[in-house]
Amino acid sequence: MKRIPINGNFSSMRNALLDNIEITFVRKEEQTVGTWAGGTTTQLAIWPPESDYQKRDFMWRLSTARVDLEESVFTSLPGYHRLLMILEGSVRLVHETPAGRRETALNAFEQDAFEGGWKTSSRGRCVDYNLMMAAGCTGVVEALKSSMGTFDFFAPLAEDCIEDGTCLTEAFYCLCSGVRARAEAEMEIFEATLERGDFLMFSTREKNFRVTFSNLGEKGVWGVRAGISCRL
Repeated sequence: MKRIPINGNFSSMRNALLDNIEITFVRKEEQTVGTWAGGTTTQLAIWPPESDYQKRDFMWRLSTARVDLEESVFTSLPGYHRLLMILEGSVRLVHETPAGRRETALNAFEQDAFEGGWKTSSRGRCVDYNLMMAAGCTGVVEALKSSMGTFDFFAPLAEDCIEDGTCLTEAFYCLCSGVRARAEAEMEIFEATLERGDFLMFSTREKNFRVTFSNLGEKGVWGVRAGISCRL
């Protein structure tokens, strides 16, 4: 059985298991921080990888953002569905929808789903986690709590997802130190230890693939997962 311990950077991670499993591992210090109208933003992943967020040619995008202004207006993203979870602080979102005005108050690890084409404004300062998806993609965002000391996914993948050309992605954003990740595919194993702010993602069409995250020390929420299904 082949073991692949990974403690390196993004470039060393690609195709570390099988040809049809891609691993992306980005340490916090390797992530690029940019700006938006209300504060700063960090792109964690975008698909396809050659996509350009500014050109709006992506199928999905994962990012974190800091809202530094007490009142701000979200970037307009027509054609994209958004899931937003608060990581720190609290915020009130105001959506101007075709059916009328909708307001949602969010505290840490609560989330809201809304359309990127709506006019959305926020009140309050926070750090959030964003999943943006075009048509043909579906996804979930979930906070992993201390009561879930071990979390498994892709065990196993559904046959129909593999056969119809769907690519499945699981992403993990670490919120504490010392989280262990272990992936198994056939006779190969990938292992890594994540620290706060690290990002780890698996994209695959391999049906016999399993990943386990373990955290036995941190109390409260120790990470956020995003599961994304996108037809190729």
